[in-house]
Amino acid sequence: MMQGIEFIKQVLFKSLNNIKFINSETVEEFSAQQLTTSQLSGQLNIDELCSLKRTGVESTNTETRIQQLKQLALQCFKSSEQNKLINKQYQIVKIVGAGCGDIELLTLKAAKVITEADVIVYDNLVCAEILQLAATHCRLIYMGKRFAQKSRTQDEINQSLYHLAISGVKVVRLKGGDPNVFGRGGEEALFLAKRGVKSEFIAGVTAALGCAASSGIPLTHRKVARSVTFVTGRTCDNKKEQAVIDEWQGLLSANSTLVFYMGKEKALDIATGLMLAGAEGCLPVAFITNGARQSQTIKFSRVDQMAQDALSIKQTGPTLIIVGEVVSIGAELEHCLAFCSQSIAANECVYG
Repeated sequence: MMQGIEFIKQVLFKSLNNIKFINSETVEEFSAQQLTTSQLSGQLNIDELCSLKRTGVESTNTETRIQQLKQLALQCFKSSEQNKLINKQYQIVKIVGAGCGDIELLTLKAAKVITEADVIVYDNLVCAEILQLAATHCRLIYMGKRFAQKSRTQDEINQSLYHLAISGVKVVRLKGGDPNVFGRGGEEALFLAKRGVKSEFIAGVTAALGCAASSGIPLTHRKVARSVTFVTGRTCDNKKEQAVIDEWQGLLSANSTLVFYMGKEKALDIATGLMLAGAEGCLPVAFITNGARQSQTIKFSRVDQMAQDALSIKQTGPTLIIVGEVVSIGAELEHCLAFCSQSIAANECVYG
C-alpha cells in the first residue's frame, strides 16, 4: 500500500501538470487526508485519470477539477477498503479434517470448504476421492509426512501456508482424521496467528473413532474400560528408561483403552514399555491397517506377541493399534456376527 497523496503526486499531478490551482488551501486540505490505496485500486482508475488529463484546461474551471480529484481519491479509498475486506476474508486458512479413510466419513462442512478452495495443501492420509471434490481451478499441493521417508519439515509447511494466505487466495489445509489429534493443527494455527493470519478448525472423524467403528471394537465398555486414551507411537522417543516406565504406568493405572497412532513401527517399544509398567502379557491387542477403507485388515494379538505380529503385517498403509480388554469384546462380536451370517445363509437355503 502507498500513501494516497504519493499516488496522486506520481500519477495524477504528472498527468495534470498544466493545472494551476487558484485556491491552494483546498489542495492542502485534500493532501492532508492521507488516504491510502492499493496498486490494484490505482490500476482500476488509470482510465479515469487519463480522461481528466484529456479534459481541456480552458474548458473546465479549476474548482471543478479539484472536485473531480476529490471524487477520484474517494473512489480509490473505497476500492482499497473493499480489497482489504476481500483479502481479510481469503486469509482465513481453513484447517480441515478429512476424516478416516472412507469419503463418506467426510463432514458436510469439510466438503463445502474443499469445493470452494483455491489451494489445498494436503497430507499423506487424504484419500484420492476427497481430492476429486476440488474445483477445476484449485491447486493441489502435497505436503505429507511418511515414516522413515524424506518429507517437508513442519517449518516449510508453516511458511507455505503463510505465503499462500497473504497472497489473497482461499487456502485449505487438509489433514487425514482430525487436524488436532496428532495432526499438528494447533502448531500451524499458532504460527499463522503470530503473523496476523486467522485460521479456522473444521473437525474430522479421527482414526481412533473411524477404525474402531469399522472393526467393531468399542473403545469404552462399562465393564472393562470407562475411558480411552489416544497416544502417539513416538511416545518413548528420546526418553530415559525410568521416564518411559513412569509414563506407561500412568497410562495403565487409569484402566483405559489405549489407542496408538502411527504405532506399527514402534510396536516393540510399546510392548516393552507396557510390560515394564506391569501389563499382563495376555492383554489383548488389535492392529487395524487401512481402517475404514475397503482394503481394511484386522490382526488380533496380545502384548507379549505384538512386536512379532507387527512385523508380519505386510500391507502398506496407516496402522492403528488398540490395546485393552475391549479388543476381546470386539473379537467376540466378530464371531457372533459371523455366526449370524451363517444362520441367515442357512435359512435362505432352506426357505428359499
